[in-house]
Amino acid sequence: AVLECLENGDREGAIRSVAMVVGRDVSQLDQGGITRAAIETLAENFVDGFFAPIFWFCIGGLWGYFLGSDPMLTALAFIVAFKVANTLDSMVGYKSEEYLEFGCASARLDDLFNYLPARASVFPLFLAGALCRKEVLEGLRIFLRDRAKHDSPNAAHAESFFSGLLGVRLGGVTRYPYGIKEKPWLGEEFPDPLSEHIREALCLVRTSAWVGILSGCMVLLLVGIP
Repeated sequence: AVLECLENGDREGAIRSVAMVVGRDVSQLDQGGITRAAIETLAENFVDGFFAPIFWFCIGGLWGYFLGSDPMLTALAFIVAFKVANTLDSMVGYKSEEYLEFGCASARLDDLFNYLPARASVFPLFLAGALCRKEVLEGLRIFLRDRAKHDSPNAAHAESFFSGLLGVRLGGVTRYPYGIKEKPWLGEEFPDPLSEHIREALCLVRTSAWVGILSGCMVLLLVGIP
């Protein structure tokens, strides 16, 4: 919807669409800001909403297999634990004075669950970049240089790889309802993204998703998990 609105010159429609998927204040964004927000959300949600559940499902299955338990039950237990932590972080992580300590603990637990998937996401992204004919070595260079720039221990890994693959800069000054945050630039030497880069980012996400699914299936089949 964001891409369609931008291609039709509908800035207000693009702002309304991107506001539905991000937590920042988008009311004053120009086209570059809207596009950056969309690409950053795609990168973050690829890890948080898609790759991490597959990752923990596979880890849980392997855990059960090697311990002699039912692999499917342990796989489901791992993914449920991840989703509980993720949901609690979305609901109360740092968001309420009343539940500040609980919210802080939820956010830290979510960071812990995403620590390995955020870093492992470079593998499906690298393969997807090659399949989509992107500059994978440039993506790897920006990833290695910029992945630790964010305050969050996990946020910049996929975003920095996207930055290098697409040849655009991400991050920068970001407005939130509670104020302005000066985020470091990822791929600062690149220009701002254009609407066409959203299409390219979607291609990367779809291809990475298939790579992640097939890789997970191969791992489970190799150890004999039905």
